[in-house]
Amino acid sequence: MLRDANNEKVRRAAMEKEALKSMYDDAERFSLSIKEQIRLIEEELSHYDLEYTMRKREEQGLERMNDLNSWLFANGRDEDVKKATSDPEYRKKLFEEYDKCVSVTE
Repeated sequence: MLRDANNEKVRRAAMEKEALKSMYDDAERFSLSIKEQIRLIEEELSHYDLEYTMRKREEQGLERMNDLNSWLFANGRDEDVKKATSDPEYRKKLFEEYDKCVSVTE
């Protein structure tokens, strides 16, 4: 019970700290010229765009790896899956083989 109360206090303190930081950042931003505010906003948007792009690429890479593994398992090539996890050059060759096989069937 005491731990739950302490966890709640810590959670609330963290939220208050984040709210204060946000207010401080806003006050700092609004003290700047409009041109400088726009530059900061554009910089933030660029950062979010980059983050989004990186997340999407990571998701696509994971999906592609899962597709390769599924294809290998479906073809009884369990040992290739194991080897591909530790050998980047071998994995690259498997992807080349996979890409050729998939493009033929499409």
